[in-house]
Amino acid sequence: MRFGLFLMPEPFPWSNWTLSYDLKLEEIVRAENFGYEEVWIGEHHTGAYENIPAPELFVAKASGLTHRIGLGTGTINLPYHDPFMVAERMAFLDHLCHGRLIYGFGGGGLVSDRTFFGVDPADTGPRMREALDAIEALYATNDYVDFAGKYWQLDHKRVQVRPFQDRPQFAIAGMSGTHNFELCGERGYAALSIYFTPARIHDNPGMPDLTSQGAALAAAAEAQITSGADAHPRRGLAGLLAAMRGRRPVAKSMPKAMLKPAAGASAPR
Repeated sequence: MRFGLFLMPEPFPWSNWTLSYDLKLEEIVRAENFGYEEVWIGEHHTGAYENIPAPELFVAKASGLTHRIGLGTGTINLPYHDPFMVAERMAFLDHLCHGRLIYGFGGGGLVSDRTFFGVDPADTGPRMREALDAIEALYATNDYVDFAGKYWQLDHKRVQVRPFQDRPQFAIAGMSGTHNFELCGERGYAALSIYFTPARIHDNPGMPDLTSQGAALAAAAEAQITSGADAHPRRGLAGLLAAMRGRRPVAKSMPKAMLKPAAGASAPR
């Protein structure tokens, strides 16, 4: 069994938030020492208790304090961000993490955040999917990209700093249904469930549980395999199988000098 850690985090609004950041960074270091496989950092802009608005910055800080543990944005909420800026910053962050970055994306879980940014609830899913399409297009080529969508446009844009990983592992969060898990199965993404989701919900069958979410992912992936279709122009069937097994693709190998821990730090496993 493998273990991961998800941090919204949730300090009290009246507490010392600078201290709360330091304590969560220390928690990540301890999680690595205890053998945890990965840690996820959330993005929130309202709600008082969740106080990290830019998980990629927090991940960058954590990457300098750790050596082995996977570091995931849980999630970059795509309806609120220009996809070119997301693609460029995540590719750069991948280098700072030496390939330990998990590209976690989502539609945003807080209704108050959606209201704050003026996003229509009906547009949340389409905006996220279209942003994913734009990011994939940018990563698929070294050439300049033009993309004309309903919500996002790329006018001759190019990501100069390519991702550190040959095939970055994308992960999509799902909370209110199984549609994002179907998307993961179709495209070969990893799936990120919410930590308070029960394995089964017997009394309210209309609510998604881990069983139904896993079944939706597996069914979508199986449909791609059965049809013989390439599930994704960059990941394909190998990506689907990796997502179904719940593992991240191996990053590029690093020189041993990069893996040497700092004085007093534990060696990577």
